[in-house]
Parts: sequence; C-alpha cells; structure tokens
Amino acid sequence: MKKSRVLAVVMAVLMMVTLLPSMVFATAAPSGTLDGKLKVKGTLAIGSTLSADYSKVKPEGITDDNVSFSWSLKDGDLLTEVGTDKTYKIDEKDLGLPIVLKITGKEETGVSGELTVTTQEVSETEEEAKALAEKNKLTTGTLTWENMDNKTEYKEKASEITASTNTVSKLTPLGLGYVPTVLVKGKSESTTLDGT
Repeated sequence: MKKSRVLAVVMAVLMMVTLLPSMVFATAAPSGTLDGKLKVKGTLAIGSTLSADYSKVKPEGITDDNVSFSWSLKDGDLLTEVGTDKTYKIDEKDLGLPIVLKITGKEETGVSGELTVTTQEVSETEEEAKALAEKNKLTTGTLTWENMDNKTEYKEKASEITASTNTVSKLTPLGLGYVPTVLVKGKSESTTLDGT
C-alpha cells in the first residue's frame, strides 16, 4: 500500500509541476484602445518589404493577430489603398510617394481603435532611402527628432527718411528726401512629426 501512496503523491507533484509554467508564465491577452506611436519597419526603397512596428503602441503585447491592416499610397490629399496584408512589398509604382499604414483593432480580440503612420517618400534604392531618412533628423544623444518641417512667418515694415545739406533740387528744395515704406511679408511654419 505504501508504494501506491508514494506513486500517487509523485504523480500529483508531477501534474502540478507540468501545470506551473502555464499558470506562472502565461501573459494576459492585450485589451483596450490602441494608443501610442505606430512606426513602419523596413527600408523605403523599391523591392523592400515593410511591416508594422508595435514597440511604442499600447496596449502592450499587440501582435499582427490583434489588428487589421490598410496600406495606402498618398498622392497629395488622395489615398489609394494598395494592400491589406500584414506586410507590404514596395513596387515601382510607389516611387516618390509616401506610404500610409493604418491599423485597426479587432474587437473580437479585445482591441479597439486605430492608429495611422505616414512614411517619407519611397526611394529607388536603399542607399537613397537611408540618405533621405538621415537628412531630416536631429540627434542630441538623449533626444531624437525626425521628419521635421521648418517654416517661419514674418512681417516687417521698413521706412526711411534721408536728409542732405549738399543736394538741393526742384523735387527736394531743402535737400530732404523720402524713401517710401516697403512692406516685407512671408509665411512659414514649424512642425516636428517625431520626437523621442
């Protein structure tokens, strides 16, 4: 009888040990509204494949299974959908256009909402794409800004009055001259699309 009791205890312990990893290491499925910063992984060059980067997206633990995808080309204000798979392979028709990725949470997995990201323009080669990405980037060691649009608005008024004791003419009998007011105008804006 003792053997059967020992065997029963050993079997019970083994069952507990086999269930332990699923109880201890199981992670809760992500649930909630999409928030944070969506990014695109991959080089923006013809022939490259792009995918979603969820590293700064909440709720944590989001995967491709929790969202649906919409890849579009942006031509001015016009968006043309070109794919709904989790990845998108860049084609020659994409050259010179930014790509827009929109992910939408699948309610049945507990995720709702949507996030959108717009890339820089597609380049012909990987080298051109990398150069373009670095061209508009500022890194201080602690902070990094990308995709900066710098614009300025200004308005200036200038006028001048001159006087001379040497010159006397019919138009300026006292040697006084007047330079008309010149209005200088311009407009510009400053936008930082990514600061981390």
